[in-house]
Parts: sequence; C-alpha cells; structure tokens
Amino acid sequence: MMKNIVMLAAIVYSGVIAMACAPRPASFPVEEVSGAKGGERTTPQEAWERDWQKVLAAARTEGRLNIYTVQGNETRQAFGQAMRERFGLDIEWTSMGRAVEVEQKLLQERRAGLYIADAFLGGITVSLTSLKPAGILEPIRPLLVLPEVVNEKAWLGGQIPFLDKEKTYVVSPNLKPGGTMLVNSDMVKPGELSSVDDLLQTRWKGRILMRDFTVQAGTLFTFLLTTKGPDFWPKFVENRPVLINNERLSVEWLAHGKYPVLAGIDTDLAAEFIRAGAPVRKWVPQDAIYVTSSAVMSLINRPPHPNAARVFANWYLSREGAELAGRISNTQAFRLDVPSNHLSPDETVDPSFKYLNASSEEFSLQRAASDKLAKEIFGPLAK
Repeated sequence: MMKNIVMLAAIVYSGVIAMACAPRPASFPVEEVSGAKGGERTTPQEAWERDWQKVLAAARTEGRLNIYTVQGNETRQAFGQAMRERFGLDIEWTSMGRAVEVEQKLLQERRAGLYIADAFLGGITVSLTSLKPAGILEPIRPLLVLPEVVNEKAWLGGQIPFLDKEKTYVVSPNLKPGGTMLVNSDMVKPGELSSVDDLLQTRWKGRILMRDFTVQAGTLFTFLLTTKGPDFWPKFVENRPVLINNERLSVEWLAHGKYPVLAGIDTDLAAEFIRAGAPVRKWVPQDAIYVTSSAVMSLINRPPHPNAARVFANWYLSREGAELAGRISNTQAFRLDVPSNHLSPDETVDPSFKYLNASSEEFSLQRAASDKLAKEIFGPLAK
C-alpha cells in the first residue's frame, strides 16, 4: 500500500517540480517605475498616448461597462467611484454570492447568443477551468497600453502576474502569502520550530492538529508535495496528526492548549483570538511559503463596451487600481511601487524571493491528482 502511495506521489511530484521554489530565492532588480524609460518594453511615448486618448474617447462614448462579480459592496462602491471620477464611466454590476453562479450565468447567456458582460472580477478556478476552455475570454495582454502597466520591472517577479498558461487571459494585481501555520505560544517557544521538516520529529507525534486532507487536499498539501518530494507526507503521517473539519473549533482547541500546532487552515481565523489575548501566534516556516492571487480579473470576448472594458483593465493593473484593491481586500500588490504599510509583516512577501504562485493554472492542474493522493495517505487516520 505504502509503495503504491509513494509511486503515485512521485508522479504528481515530477509533474510540478519545475514550479518549485529554489533552495535559495532568486533575486531580481527593483527599479523606480514612475514612467517610461529607455530599455522598457513599451511603445514610444507619443504612440501610446495617442492610442490611449483614442480608447478614452471611445470609452466615454460608450459611457459604461458591465462587470459580473463575486466581490463585496465595498469593492463595488470604491471601483465605481474611481471609474466615474477618473474616466466618466459608470459600472453596471451583476453581483452573485458564488463564482459558480457567475459561471452558469455567463455560459447560459452565451448559449442563448446574449453578449452582456464586459468583464468578470473574482473566481480563479472558474476563469481557468471553465470560462477559458469555453472560449469566451478576451486576451488582456494586447489591450494593455499604460507604460506603468506593461513595464515588466514594475511587477514582483519581473512579469505581469497572469495566471493562465498563455499569460494573457486571467490576471490579478494582488497577492496573499500562504503556508502560514498556527502554534500555541505557551507550548511552542520562539525558534523551537523553523522548518516544516521539524514536524517530522517524533516529539510531535499525536500533537499536530490539521485540516482533514481526505476531504480536500488543499494548496498546502500540493505545495509541500511539490517542494519536499513524494516521501514528505507519508513520513508526516507516521506522527499521527489529528484531522479536523471544523476550522473555528480547531483554533479554539489550539488556544486552550489541547494541541501545540495547527496546520492547513485559514490563519485569518486566529485574529480575534490573538486580539483577545489567547496564546496563539502565527508561524511562518520559510520552506512552506507560497502566494495566492486575489481580486482576479478576466475580460469577456464580444463585449458590448470594448473600449470601456479596456480602460478598466489598464486602470485595474495600474498603481492606483492595485493599491485600492489591496486596501479593500487587505492584501499586498504584485506591483513594486505600491506600499504595503496597511499590512502586518506576516501578511507581506519579500520582493527578493522567488515565490510559487499557487493560483497559477499549472499548479491548479495538479489539484485533482493531489486530492486522490491525500485520501490514500491520510485515509487511515480518518477511520
């Protein structure tokens, strides 16, 4: 049985190892990106300005754009106000609670020959696994005009943060660090844990609480499979971690000292416990950090307001758009010229570190295989 699990893990591991972070992070130059400079990959200033003015004039004639979204009221109000004040454009929002509802509406409209939406805001999985294969997304990259947007040096990692394999259909200006775990500060002293490999030590046997990976493997499982190799999780299971599906209850157990370590959950749940003075702190193992994208944007092809959609795409990826989106969602911008002083240190990333983006299409494709593998590895613990 264990031999089969390791073999399956090796297959998944070999499929994604090319995306793994290097043992030491690669750095890239960080330069000021306030305007067009020699050597930047952009058109001459006069050409882009003429193009941009034509787009703006045509957009104002259209007067509006239609955005389908799962974003909350604060985002809709802030973006709507920005587009009116900056460009004289109104946004007509079609808001739904879940991305799958937006997906169903868009596909139904397309089958009926209706072309209502200009853009979709929110929903990584839907954009990558449904809308893009259905052929209803508009390439974004050819529509980008502003020098501050097309300048690759403006972005973390030296490239515009597209998530699809073609680097043109799905993009996000903001990110969030992942891989953070929680510990009980009365039971785990600072420096006692540094690497996720430390959790393989026998002294943690039966003392690690974690989300039930047999229900869904999750990003952490796939990431550590990618970076640590196929043997890591079988060795981890030898320490008999305790699986739980209730995330809030798991933080309560940690806070009350029932377990010293909690892994695999949304650590934002710990904020209220920390504010209340509970002995809970975040632990950021440097070999388990990845990033996920937030506020994802896709453009819909055959749009009723193509120029207004183009204006929105350029604004959304500009410094102004990325900063506004980041402050609303409490996330860091992929842009290097956007401050992150509204975030705590454990909510930011190091611009000199080469991170794996767990929202990318390449990484997402491994999730199905990871789910199957996680059930095999963790299944005996769930019985």
